Amino acid sequence: MIRIPLHMVAVLWCCWALGLQSACQPSGRQSTQDDFEQVAFQVLEAFRNKDTVAIQSLVAADQGVYLLFRAGVFDEYTKMVSLDWENVYLRAVLSYELTDDFTLRYESLPAFDCDSLLWSKQGFYCDTTAVDRLLSTTTRNLVTYREDPIKPKTIEALAATEKSARRLVWASKKGHSLVFYLIKHQQKWYLWMIDTVTTDCSA
Repeated sequence: MIRIPLHMVAVLWCCWALGLQSACQPSGRQSTQDDFEQVAFQVLEAFRNKDTVAIQSLVAADQGVYLLFRAGVFDEYTKMVSLDWENVYLRAVLSYELTDDFTLRYESLPAFDCDSLLWSKQGFYCDTTAVDRLLSTTTRNLVTYREDPIKPKTIEALAATEKSARRLVWASKKGHSLVFYLIKHQQKWYLWMIDTVTTDCSA
């Protein structure tokens, strides 16, 4: 019979206990993913219920939220710390019918067709492998073609945020949709931008 010294038994027990505790705890990556999905569905539910208070609570107070819209020839944007529900484009988003329930799928995003006014596929999607540059591209175009006084530092900051932002598309069979972005700020996910340009076929 092999005799194990008591101090070795204590060491082995501690190693076993710590290993078991580590195995039972969710990984940081899984926890982050769960938090992201929770906020994604909270945004969807808040817009579905037209709950302006809930939507505002999902915006980081020190970051605000961007709204992308098309006014005439140019795509434009506005930044709001407090959501302005008198804004005609924001009111339009709030009027969308978000009736279908979808599971969030991590794959390529659907494309919107201006001829049929329908999306290439229906569901709730996020492509974590792609970096979307819509906002920084919009600012650069406004500087180049309309000579808007947007500082290079501002554009660089937006481009930096875009690297980690996640674009989500919820698209129904009837063509109704909600396109928005989430960012992680101070260990929490927040609503960062709402895109109404993608489905605007006026230009």
